[in-house]
Amino acid sequence: MPASHVSVRCVAACLATLLLGACGGDRGAEPAAPPVATGEAGAGSPSPATSPATTAASDAASDPATSSAATGFGNRRTGPSVTAGPITATPGSVDFGLVAPKTVVEATFVLRNDSDAPIRILASQPTCQCTAVEMAGEVVPARGSLAMPVSMETSGAVGVKQAAVSMIFEGVDTPMRVGLQAEVAYSVVARPVPYITTFGPGNQFDPARLAGTFRLESVDGEPFEVRSVQGETPSFVGFDPASESPRSAYELRYDFRGLAANAVPKYLLVETDREDCPLVDLRVRHPSTRIAPAFKFAQFRSMLGRAKAGEPTAFSIEVEEMGSTRFDMAYALSPDATADLVSQRSDGKNLLVTVEVTPRKDFTGLLEVPVTFVAGGRTSEHIVYGLVE
Repeated sequence: MPASHVSVRCVAACLATLLLGACGGDRGAEPAAPPVATGEAGAGSPSPATSPATTAASDAASDPATSSAATGFGNRRTGPSVTAGPITATPGSVDFGLVAPKTVVEATFVLRNDSDAPIRILASQPTCQCTAVEMAGEVVPARGSLAMPVSMETSGAVGVKQAAVSMIFEGVDTPMRVGLQAEVAYSVVARPVPYITTFGPGNQFDPARLAGTFRLESVDGEPFEVRSVQGETPSFVGFDPASESPRSAYELRYDFRGLAANAVPKYLLVETDREDCPLVDLRVRHPSTRIAPAFKFAQFRSMLGRAKAGEPTAFSIEVEEMGSTRFDMAYALSPDATADLVSQRSDGKNLLVTVEVTPRKDFTGLLEVPVTFVAGGRTSEHIVYGLVE
């Protein structure tokens, strides 16, 4: 097809194909027996856009346009170049490593044109509203290159955040896609995995796993205190907080024995004394804790962080594949807090929703509020956590 005959409909169709399932978090419905994995991406989520550290320097490290400083906790890596016809993007992906919640990370991709004619970018489309790029109409010069700056804002909930930018070039039949990824984490993390599972071999429920241990450690190696686990006094392994100084890592016990199945928490919440990490949550995988929301939330839960009694604290969440649908309301059926829908912004496909949660004036401590979203005759609960002071 000649370049002059490339239609808007063709461009839209190509981008739609590229964007399906391209933005990942811990969203979507879970299988009946959750698989053992470090993320909780929903069906259709891509594999992480990462590469081993040995490939990180192969493409982009020598190019000043792609070698910006690490963001958040560091460990930034880049992946090998990707091509579409005569256009090459370097790097093909960026993994920002560990990044603090609600942080804007930035990367610059370099587009190189190996042909003898300039090539115009017809469209550049990110997979979610958390990612910003403006390249439509820009021209990659013949035998030259063009810098493409991209930014991505991480969510307020921990977990792997993935996004992508898809591009259509004039006169080039093959679309191009570059990827971004970050592991959203507070300064204290659960290791080696951010979950507790009661499933054994073959993803079968194993009652013996209703009790066990998990490990917490600080990303920066600094000591910290564990103040509570699920609102109760922590049970340490090999550590006595009454006689020993705080450490940078702990092993702690959990025990769900004696709880009714419907009382097993979906997330185990750990309170720390770190100002930048009031709560650490570990997903609990149990037959009764499956999450299957009616809407495609970008993550299964949201964190308020530290909140004040009687004062509203906002959280935002992206809801995918909403099209022209808007939420009618959001509310909390809880004696501990109220919730109000503040705003919703659409990019034509996904919806970025902001909700304010207000703890009651006399409430302090660990707050867990199921916020109910209503749209098009459907309702779905979304878990919200915070520490009220």
